[in-house]
Order: sequence, then structure tokens, then C-alpha cells
Amino acid sequence: MRLSSNHENDASKIEKLLGGATPPRVVHLQFFIWSLARIRDVDETYEVFFNLRASYLETEPSKNILPPTKEEGWPKKQHFKWSPQLRLLNIVEELVPKEEWFRVSGSAGNTEPAAQSGDKKWDFDRMISHTAQCHKVWVHQHWKIKAKIEDHFDLKIFPFDTQRLKIPITSSWDINSVVLKFNEPSGCTSNGLITCRSQVFQMLEPEFVAFDAPNNSRGDAVLLSEPAASRTGTQYNRAYLVLKVTRHSVYYIWNVLVMEFLIASSALTIFAIHPEEVAARVITLITLVLAATAFKFVTTSMLPVTPHVTILDVYNYGSMLFLAVLLFVNCLLARLQQRGYTGEPISYDDIFAAASIVILLLFSLAFGLKCWWLHCTQTAQKKTASAKIFRHDTRRAKDRHSLQ
Repeated sequence: MRLSSNHENDASKIEKLLGGATPPRVVHLQFFIWSLARIRDVDETYEVFFNLRASYLETEPSKNILPPTKEEGWPKKQHFKWSPQLRLLNIVEELVPKEEWFRVSGSAGNTEPAAQSGDKKWDFDRMISHTAQCHKVWVHQHWKIKAKIEDHFDLKIFPFDTQRLKIPITSSWDINSVVLKFNEPSGCTSNGLITCRSQVFQMLEPEFVAFDAPNNSRGDAVLLSEPAASRTGTQYNRAYLVLKVTRHSVYYIWNVLVMEFLIASSALTIFAIHPEEVAARVITLITLVLAATAFKFVTTSMLPVTPHVTILDVYNYGSMLFLAVLLFVNCLLARLQQRGYTGEPISYDDIFAAASIVILLLFSLAFGLKCWWLHCTQTAQKKTASAKIFRHDTRRAKDRHSLQ
């Protein structure tokens, strides 16, 4: 996997800071995705419901963790002098109030959060006892979030596209104080087959982009913010959960591409009209051009305004160009006939009809082969994703059975 040079430079800079005399604090991230729904192409938004856990090693709990009073439970946000101060970027709206809670756990000498081996909720006295033995604990800050998120959709090969829906997370602490990474061995778990609640999209395996796991296949995820974005020139670390979804293209094939082909092929019926009846041919072609134009407006309403054309647009414009050429050539031949062209109308009309049929078939065949290849690629991705989800659900079922 080839990464962008900026991505590699950012990762190297973070690694260098971690190897310094005063390394930044490492915050371990983990997501649990409950559902992904309402993916809207026109608005370039989607709704996601997930849990986020941020874990960090507290080496001085006696100084940075306050004891509870008799009137309150423990642990709560006010009991911690330091927190990672995480922020989710690109959120348009929080659909429900965000839930937040804390846990404290630990295991002597471990370098990873004890949650991996089944951490337990501690009371304050137990934490003090553990601190006396190993002088450190793990603090886990949890959020449950349901939000609408805005992101850039890459629609160049629509409707055969696979979208990378990024959930960027950063900290209010600068790069010298906090760096973000995903928890090992897995940075994300999902709610099985019901994760993507959409009939248009299917969920693929997510990607995790951070300085230690730079799965940034397109180079569109920036690990460090630009210095110019801060008044003081400070840079902040970012990590990304990338939810990959692939579109079900069959709907668009039958309802858009096939309809466009039928409109374009209907234009060939003008050759059943005698070539001298120019008015009847022109009326037929203009009617089909208007129908194709109206259909183009319908398909345009499915997508946002983009600086490029999609594969769907290519066939739409190709069909309209074919109709326009037929209309122009018919008018041109009629004009030549009026100026005294003495050739037999039937002979050149037969040649014109044969050329039109060949051009339409070749264009449609080339486009159909391209669509077939993209559709096969999509199908292979879906089968791979379904197999991984099945193995994931089977493994979870075995784990539950072994615990009973």
C-alpha cells in the first residue's frame, strides 16, 4: 500500500516525539459501531451511532485522581485533573444528548489497557491499593454518541462506488502533549450484519488511520493539522475511523442505464419513416431529446454538485449526443436535398441507418463491459465482507458459549 509523502512525514514526526526525552501521552482509542444509517449522497452526510472509548495510562493516580465524597459516586469527570479532551470533527448535529462515563482499571506492568483481558470496575479504595503495588492505573473515558456527520463523497464511478466515510477525532492538547492510536488488537467492533441500515449500501471492513497503523490507501486522511490553522502555529494529532460502504448498483443499472439505452435506441425508429418526410423525423427526434433531458434532470437530483462527471453522466451525455447527431444529420441531408442533391434518398439513408446502429451498439457494448467489470469488483468486495462478518459473528457466538 503506497502512502502519500505527507502522511509518511507526519507519522515519522510523531514517532520521533515518542522517542524523545519527554514523550507525549498516548491515548488508546476503540470504537463500537451500533448502526450506520441515512447515507445521503445529495447532502454528503450520514448518521452513525457508536461508542467511543479513550484509554490512557495514569502514572501518578494519587496526584491526578481525586477521592469521592459521600454524596457522589466514583469515578466521574470531576475526579480527574487531566483528561484527553477529545473532539470529533465534521459533526453537523448531535441527534441525541451525548452520554459520558469513566472507568478505572489496571494490571501490574501491562503496557496495554487491561480492558483487553476483561477489566473490572474499581472503587476508589481498590485503586489506592493497586497504586501502592504498581504505581499506575488505566483510566477509560467512554462516550455514547449518535450524530449526523458530513464528509466528502467520491462519486466519480457512481453508481459503482465505494465510499470511505471518515470519523476524524482529535484532541485539544497539541502534538507535544497527546498522540492518538487505536487499541490493539482491534480498534473497532461492529454490531454484526445490522451495522449498515440501508438498502442501498453494504458495509465493508473498516480502516483505522493513525500514526502507528497508517492504512491510508488514498492519502486523504491527515495525521497532523496544518500549523496555519492555529493562531500559535500549533499542530494537533488526528486519528480516523473509516467506515467503508459499497453501493448496490443494480437499482441504478435497471432504472437509469437501461432506460437511457431504451430512449437512445428508440431514435432508430426514425429510419422507418421515409427520408423525404423530414418533419416527422425531426419531431420524433426532438421529442426523444426532450425526454432524455428531463430524465437527466431526474438523475442529477440524486447527486450533489460535483466538479466532475460520474460514469452515469458519461452514458447520459453519450445518449444525448447520439440523439443530437441524428437530428443534425437528418436536417443536413434534408437541406442538401433542397439544394438540388440528385442522389437517391433511400441509398444514403440506409447507410446512415447502418452507421447509427453500429455506433450505438459499440458505445453501449463498451460502456456495458466497463460496468460489468465494476459490478464484478463490487460483488467480490461484498462476498469478502459477508464472509468476514460471518466469521466475526461465529467467533463471538463461540466466545459467549464458552463463558456460559
